[in-house]
Amino acid sequence: MQVARAYTGIYGHIQDDDIKTGIKRLDLRFLPEYFADHGYITMGKGKVFHRGAAAGAFDEYGGMPGNGSTCFGPAPKLRMVWPKAGKKGKGTLTDWGPYLTDEDQPDLHTARWAIERLEKDYDKPFFMAVGFVKPHVPWHVSKKWFDRFDLDKIIVPKFNKNDAEDIPQAAQKVHAVPAYPTYEWAKKNKQLRPLLQSYLACSSFVDDCLGQVLEALENSPHKDNTLVIVASDHGYHLGEKNRFAKMSLWERSSRVPLVFAGPGVKIQAKNKVDVGLIDLYPTLLDYCGLPENPTNEGQSFRNLFAENAKKEERAVLTCLSPKDFAVSSGRWRYYLYHDGSEELYDLEKDPAELKNIALNPESLALRKKMALHIPQKPAKEISKMHHNPHFKKDH
Repeated sequence: MQVARAYTGIYGHIQDDDIKTGIKRLDLRFLPEYFADHGYITMGKGKVFHRGAAAGAFDEYGGMPGNGSTCFGPAPKLRMVWPKAGKKGKGTLTDWGPYLTDEDQPDLHTARWAIERLEKDYDKPFFMAVGFVKPHVPWHVSKKWFDRFDLDKIIVPKFNKNDAEDIPQAAQKVHAVPAYPTYEWAKKNKQLRPLLQSYLACSSFVDDCLGQVLEALENSPHKDNTLVIVASDHGYHLGEKNRFAKMSLWERSSRVPLVFAGPGVKIQAKNKVDVGLIDLYPTLLDYCGLPENPTNEGQSFRNLFAENAKKEERAVLTCLSPKDFAVSSGRWRYYLYHDGSEELYDLEKDPAELKNIALNPESLALRKKMALHIPQKPAKEISKMHHNPHFKKDH
């Protein structure tokens, strides 16, 4: 069994241009830079890094529209629903409701930018990163996307008010996001379904943007020799665990969609083996026949798509700080917090993570096995956490 280790020191938000200087590896090459080193034309636009892209990461970077919070999409000056912007307005951008038109959304212009480049011929292979923003908050898109979802027919997630009773105090501290809505607030203020409708509307809008790009690829001269990867940077709680937020170790925030299509990928093949986004870099090099980058900590999972793929046991590490970790491996998800407290869930029987079986003495052997994948000397933190007062002090 292999597992990614915590070597970078990036556990939370970091400025795009600070990544290399923070990690201090002279040989660090971003993925598009590595492709450029091996003869590729590299292009990107939109939310590829946190707020665009680090300087020099692409041969051509089309930018990220807007400045500051506006790069995540337009929003009215006065909040529509959610008033908590945090101290001095530096808290969550969360708000929701129909606003403006598709033409006002940066994602539509990012899609058009990508389409223009797919219509061209190139004398070298190309690497293109298309970074869509939505469904990042604020959840504002045009009314037509909201109209697709009847409020009365939206299924509200189940909420167990006793869920936190078996969750360690340390877990409650590191997962606190006081600037974000809770399930209880949304229910009390009749905003459960409007919140979910807004998320669905934003997801549908960006699905359409992605569809436009894929249609352009299908009609382009590149359709038969282009590998397509669709992924996200995080998941999102939509009421589960009493939160409408990301930034948690729990499975709902950590799990992301990951889809491969193109030459050498079997259609509709699925594999339930755990992989991490850290594995994308070496996997893409593997698919494209490029030499391995020795600085990669991840491992290629191309073999998992093979016709005779063997079942592998992998472990994937998720970090929220140098002292708060989660490990996924098969049906199990394990958590170890800064004070030594633990959570353990059987995702086959309990996908919503409602019953913490770490409290069961019979789970000791399994917990010890899972804990072996947590680094004993994780890298010193170079990033900054947001939205949680716990991470503003030492622990």
